[in-house]
Amino acid sequence: MKSPSTPARRGSGGPDPVTARGGFRFGDDPLDNPSTDPPLQQGAPVGDTVTRVVIQIEKEVALPESETAQGPNFPFNYVITVDIATDVAVSDITVTDALPDNLYFLTATTSIPADQITAPGVGGTAAGIPGLDTVVEASFMFADTGADPAAEIVGQKGDDIVITLRAYAPERDAGNVLVIDPAAPVATQAVNTATLTATYDGNPVDAGMSGALSDDAEAIIRPFTVEKCVSVEGGGPAVPGAYVRYRVEIHVFDYQAIEDLVLDDLLFDGWTFDTTNDGTLAHQPTLVVNEAGSSRTIGLLNRSAAKFEVEYSSQFLPAGDPNAYGEALTFDLSAVATNNRLGGTFEGDLFTDDDLDGPTTLTLIYYARIDETFRNAGRGPVVVNDRLPNAIAGSGNTAVNGLPSQGDGSNALVTIDPPETEKVLYAVNGVVGAPVSVALGDLVTYRLRFEVADFDVDDLTIEASSVKLVPPSMARRHHHSRLRSGDDQTGDAVAHVGEFGGGHAGAAGGGLCGGEVAAGPLRVGLDAVPARLGGEARGIGVERGVGEAHQRR
Repeated sequence: MKSPSTPARRGSGGPDPVTARGGFRFGDDPLDNPSTDPPLQQGAPVGDTVTRVVIQIEKEVALPESETAQGPNFPFNYVITVDIATDVAVSDITVTDALPDNLYFLTATTSIPADQITAPGVGGTAAGIPGLDTVVEASFMFADTGADPAAEIVGQKGDDIVITLRAYAPERDAGNVLVIDPAAPVATQAVNTATLTATYDGNPVDAGMSGALSDDAEAIIRPFTVEKCVSVEGGGPAVPGAYVRYRVEIHVFDYQAIEDLVLDDLLFDGWTFDTTNDGTLAHQPTLVVNEAGSSRTIGLLNRSAAKFEVEYSSQFLPAGDPNAYGEALTFDLSAVATNNRLGGTFEGDLFTDDDLDGPTTLTLIYYARIDETFRNAGRGPVVVNDRLPNAIAGSGNTAVNGLPSQGDGSNALVTIDPPETEKVLYAVNGVVGAPVSVALGDLVTYRLRFEVADFDVDDLTIEASSVKLVPPSMARRHHHSRLRSGDDQTGDAVAHVGEFGGGHAGAAGGGLCGGEVAAGPLRVGLDAVPARLGGEARGIGVERGVGEAHQRR
């Protein structure tokens, strides 16, 4: 064991007081003369406390939106992590996980060897449903001093112990009750809690010297799941005029069959549904159906002939509607299957037999364009920081008796990225890369970089202290820009840029399915040149480049 005198051992557990007081190195003049001109400081310090912890536990369920369809075709993981403070030695670490009785556990693994394990699935052999079989909880012990008095685990950076339990939702729970009744399909939950005990410095770890000593995770078991993600077509930034690709995944649980399956999607103001299908764009909506081990890709058609069912439709919502100016989309997936001789019912893999052929899944792909301006005229153009949401909901009926099955929904958000700024000391007295230290009278050159996506911006403000700025001018290659400059003044000067816009090519970036899509950069340079002491800026330019600001100290 480490000596109790090591810094990692001292004072763990109790709250430590922390105080801070703001101030400046110099006083009223720029000279380093504290005896005659003391530094300027905040009147009174402010304080708070911080509690250092020895160990903590976290648990999560590795599922998109924490939900899963039921059945062996849809296994998932619970992940338990134990984090020990860096360089701190802890022993007799026991993790106990109370297992839900409506899951079937397949495997249990640990990132480091455990001294003792009692868990379903140890060694890769499934042990069944907790409560129905002998195991009702999982227990893992590390650094067991009963077997080795010197046993300990010294904390490293990052997680020190990772425990993974793999499971799925079976047809019946430990009490032989249907987890989801196919005749009345309603979602249910599987909740379990992991707890931690350990010894530190010869004493049991308690709440006073630790982070969380327990954590729970909840998995939602559904008749079918709907999950949605978005990416920019072809990569690159999400800017007005760009197209995005929506991907919607539907999983039908193994013991169910769903009919009349419909997706209702709402594209809020700022989006326009696009189905262009020509030599340049291939935006016809498509549906991929995986069922009974086979796959088929179908192109959706906006048709309503007598022998066909309507496959999809769209309409803009009028003013006065709760979602006014949005665009409502409807995708009738059962109609698509019927029109293509697949039948209108999607059967789970184990609905009619016990043979595992693979999951029943549907993947819908469609496209939308980011608009230049909102349809609601009062909102103006689409600009940086605008959040463009989207929401989808799935509904359907059970094929057992035609009654509604509980549906599911999802959403995907695109955020037009906020500006990024950077300021560096570029040169001293005209020498690039000169030492950072400066003296009174030195000419200091700063390089300012302001990056936004290449499109409209509202209420842009660039401030330069003790610099005089004249009205801004745009570079010739930057077009259809509108600016609003502030008053010229000596002192703290502000140049206001009302809006600026241009083309929509940005630096390569790209959307991330399952996350937000952000925009690429346009550089805005602040270029100022000196006059006498006190400085005077001689221009601010917005262009694809980086400017320089000079000021005498």
